Amino acid sequence: MVKEIKSSTHNRTENQSSHLSPDKIYPNPKTN
Repeated sequence: MVKEIKSSTHNRTENQSSHLSPDKIYPNPKTN
């Protein structure tokens, strides 16, 4: 999955769309 290979820069941008289930994509890069 592309979401699993997201870059740190993408994580911030995707974070807005991943608000639905951030744990599914990544355990919140900000808190992590």
